[in-house]
Amino acid sequence: MRTPELIATHTNTDFDAFAAMLAAHKLYPEAAICLGGAVNRNVREFQALHADLIPVVDPADVERDSVRRLILVDTVHANRLGELGDLCTQEGVQVVAFDHHTHLDDLPSFISADNLVTSGDGSLVTLLVRIISQRGLAITPFEATVFALGIHEDTGSLTFATTTPADAEALALCMQCGRCHVVCEDTSHQAITAAKHGKRHFEVIDEECVGCNLCVSVCPVPQCITLKPLAPGQVDKRTGKVVSGEYANWTTHPNNPSATPA
Repeated sequence: MRTPELIATHTNTDFDAFAAMLAAHKLYPEAAICLGGAVNRNVREFQALHADLIPVVDPADVERDSVRRLILVDTVHANRLGELGDLCTQEGVQVVAFDHHTHLDDLPSFISADNLVTSGDGSLVTLLVRIISQRGLAITPFEATVFALGIHEDTGSLTFATTTPADAEALALCMQCGRCHVVCEDTSHQAITAAKHGKRHFEVIDEECVGCNLCVSVCPVPQCITLKPLAPGQVDKRTGKVVSGEYANWTTHPNNPSATPA
């Protein structure tokens, strides 16, 4: 395969690096994402499941003489690139790198300081999401899901000591992906708004919600949307009715216009 631009990362690719490659592709849309060699199992299975949305090329299939720009994510070291390492020093190849390690003392000679973009964030995806946002590039619900998974993996769901406020901000941006609105609008009861005061904003309309759980199941951010159970005898403020002790679900909820008898 001939490609003038190639996105690559370290071997033993984890989800943060994988998500960072997808984010880098937003900045270099003509570049091919290269994934091969040792790859973490969760990354391999996710990519195989969504190969139509994240097409990748194997390092062995890349015609080296066609590459003019190599975009590295989550590493700056040629010896961590497996069989792609020789591209770093190939004549005529410009190397650009994105990393969340500063490399003040170990920047290789094949990368100029002007071609290195770094941050001290817990996840590299955070840096790339920030750049994507600054450039005004739209993020699809699927991309937001991948980015959020990458941030969660490298920050321990924002619990690691290396986590920064920027990681939380990037995750918050991913929370605006709109998957909840789409699934509620198309397959449920139109109980989630997409705008507020003329701005993109997603909010559950409690009085319309039937508790089907679809929004929770598609949300890429744990605990972003939660369902609160009501104990028997409590009054459901949405309907004004007392909660029964008998089993019920969204199909029998009073807010469901097609409700069936419980």
